Amino acid sequence: MSVLTTSAIDQLARERYGDDAPADLATTDVIALQLAHRSVRRYLPDEVTDAELAAIVTAAQSAATSSNLQLWSVVAVRDAGSRARLSALAGDQRHVVEAPLLLVWLVDLSRAHAVAAAHEAPTEGAEFLETAVVGFVDAALAAQNAVLAAESLGLGTVYIGGLRNRPEQVAEVLDLPAHVFAAFGLVVGRPDPCRRSLPTRAGSPRSTPTRASSTPGRRACSRGCPGRARSTGATGSATRCARKGSTCDERMSDVVVGKNATTRTGDRVLAVCLVVGFATLIDQAILTVAIPSVRASLDAGTAQVQWIVAAYSLGFAIALVPAGRLGDARGRRGLLVGGVATFSVLSVVAATATSADVVIVCRLLQGLAAGTANPQVIGLIQDHFTGWRRTRALGAYATVAGFAGVIAPLLGGAVVGLAGGADAWRWVVVLNVPFGLAAAVLGLAWLPRVARVAGRAQLDVPGAILLGAATLAVLLPAVALSGGGSASPWSVSAVVAIVVALVVWERRYARRGGRPILLPALLTGRRFATGTLVATFSFGSSLGTALVLMLFLQEGLGLSAWEAGLVGAPGAVLGALCSAFAWRVASRYGRPAVTVALAAVAGSLVVSAALVAWASPTVLVVGLVVTQVVGGAGSGLVHAPNQALTLEEVPLGTSGLAAGFLQVAQRISAVLALAVLGGIVLASVSAGELAAYRHATVVALGVTAALVLASVVASLSDRRSAPPTLVPAPALECAAA
Repeated sequence: MSVLTTSAIDQLARERYGDDAPADLATTDVIALQLAHRSVRRYLPDEVTDAELAAIVTAAQSAATSSNLQLWSVVAVRDAGSRARLSALAGDQRHVVEAPLLLVWLVDLSRAHAVAAAHEAPTEGAEFLETAVVGFVDAALAAQNAVLAAESLGLGTVYIGGLRNRPEQVAEVLDLPAHVFAAFGLVVGRPDPCRRSLPTRAGSPRSTPTRASSTPGRRACSRGCPGRARSTGATGSATRCARKGSTCDERMSDVVVGKNATTRTGDRVLAVCLVVGFATLIDQAILTVAIPSVRASLDAGTAQVQWIVAAYSLGFAIALVPAGRLGDARGRRGLLVGGVATFSVLSVVAATATSADVVIVCRLLQGLAAGTANPQVIGLIQDHFTGWRRTRALGAYATVAGFAGVIAPLLGGAVVGLAGGADAWRWVVVLNVPFGLAAAVLGLAWLPRVARVAGRAQLDVPGAILLGAATLAVLLPAVALSGGGSASPWSVSAVVAIVVALVVWERRYARRGGRPILLPALLTGRRFATGTLVATFSFGSSLGTALVLMLFLQEGLGLSAWEAGLVGAPGAVLGALCSAFAWRVASRYGRPAVTVALAAVAGSLVVSAALVAWASPTVLVVGLVVTQVVGGAGSGLVHAPNQALTLEEVPLGTSGLAAGFLQVAQRISAVLALAVLGGIVLASVSAGELAAYRHATVVALGVTAALVLASVVASLSDRRSAPPTLVPAPALECAAA
């Protein structure tokens, strides 16, 4: 029964359907509530109480289901900082920030996967089949019950469909487990009576806001206004309503609705990101030029030089994924500023070191600091930019990364040449300090403080420790053998034991709903496994080639550091230019484009080895410039397209894990390649022995060519892959090459 009259129900129907509204409708309070429904986009700051939230969720749980499979969940987001980040992901919808509560409705396949895993049943592709559709349907049924319950309590609601456009980023903000992704959001709050919406007319795409006054800053009220001022809290705006008047006077904060202020904040965030990216990405390449100076100054042995060039990548790989998770859950500002500041301080410590062992420790700690700061850069771009602005920001980052790779050998060579003497390397090491300190200061001043996401960060600490231990277990005998020493017969057993322990732990951690560094299910996908192999072999080969040629040109041929840097500069420039449009090539041709580019790189390495073996010094230098141009162009067409192809078909909700593991694999390959190839050259020669340098360099280039050929074979195994759906994105690791 209803306390409303039939005429009142008819009036509600006419407001919604106009003259075509049916007459003499049956009358109940529920029908009246449904006819009076309107999407609300202006809210008061008053909190939704715990009792109200519990009633809303309870009503949702009582909804009908199309499956009875329990394939949905809901997360209540009250934290203002978290809502701001989700608002950005949904297209900067102001009411997400203004209202006190956002309910994120989730398609939750984690239980289904867990049950299937317990019975050893296959679950591949579930996210792309009917199961996912059922999850969406059941989540929508539950959410509609929640809407009805909220409006019966005097609350307003509006759906946020834009959250499903970026499921991976939303999953990171909410720290969702694997196989869980957002279907849509639902804003809940107390409607502002001065800024209410009219009922939605049948056939209208959305509710129509009340007509605004022509006077700037004043807006017509559709209902009576309370005679007191209200602060909207998170938005910083204030609304003052006259007790007897018909208008509201609003003073809106620039942070939310001021376009110039928003653009200014975004520009500042991007500036900090670009400076951090430049400082951390230039460091690896610039030190390579100074290795001969390091050897002469510190009397470093072969093994010590191997650790100096490899320690940075080792630290970077260990910190990368845990730091990204911490940034998602605890905010990025502190991690970025702390990471880049620590990175800069350690540069000064390394530059003043009097022993190679101190430099090794500093390089390892620098890698950890850079690996902490670098994931925050991409995270900040994801958080603060959407649509074409995000594409532009990522393009700017890719440009800076490419520029760092181009300028590093030239700048390092120039500094070594100008400083002169055995200690010239010290000036090279501190070159990044001004950029790092500037990034730290600007980060403190310009990066907004964002509140922490509720809940604990899921950090796979045992997985990170086992991964680092596995890398060290491989690296220790590799350094010993390539440097002319011997390795313990137990080393192979140690590697196998640690790798088995890592795989067992990661499988167990994933089954318990955790987010592991290595998600075992990813490696069962052929495209991901193939792309990871391509990235691992090609990235390690690229960095190793740069080190080997730099040592040969300076210590073998006697070129200055500046002249050696010039040999590779044209190839680095062309590589950066090719990477800028590589996504277009891959979009059209798919995996075959990557395969052809890899074949070109392999060919350039074979020709380079032949030149080193037989050409005169003059012909050799000119020939290496040409082969480096070919190799640089090929590398530019490999890295970003391979990354996109590799991540194209990973399960929904696991893209962040997949991208993180792909970068970790690249860094581990860099650790091994730099250590092993550096050892092959340095352990076989003495200063001034050109013939010995030629032989050692040919062997090292042969190894790099074999690595690239392995990439070609892996790429050919995925030759049937269709072209991916790509947008311009930075090749995050290219600059280090």
